[in-house]
Amino acid sequence: IPTPKVDKTLNLIPGDGKQPFKDFIAEKQPNSNHEKSTCSIYYLKHELGIEEVNADLVFSCYRHMGWGLPKDIYAALRLTANKTTWIDTSNSKAIKITPHGDHYVENDLPKKG
Repeated sequence: IPTPKVDKTLNLIPGDGKQPFKDFIAEKQPNSNHEKSTCSIYYLKHELGIEEVNADLVFSCYRHMGWGLPKDIYAALRLTANKTTWIDTSNSKAIKITPHGDHYVENDLPKKG
């Protein structure tokens, strides 16, 4: 298993009118690792404009939030892709959020009730 690293260039408190990651997460309230990973990828792509999201960037989001880390972030991301169809991990160096994942984050989070 490759060891993920924190990306020291990633700024999750961007300024310039962009929402800080912690505020985005407080708004969406993801519970499962599937939701946390999908929200992380959504934020990196849509808020920060990062086209090529990799496991190190997702790992950095987990560390930033103080979330418990999956034992193998790569396997966890593949599992999310297989179980939910919210993300596409066919290229592990450029993980994508799917239209289904965009819709889930935008419309189904936070969970109602």
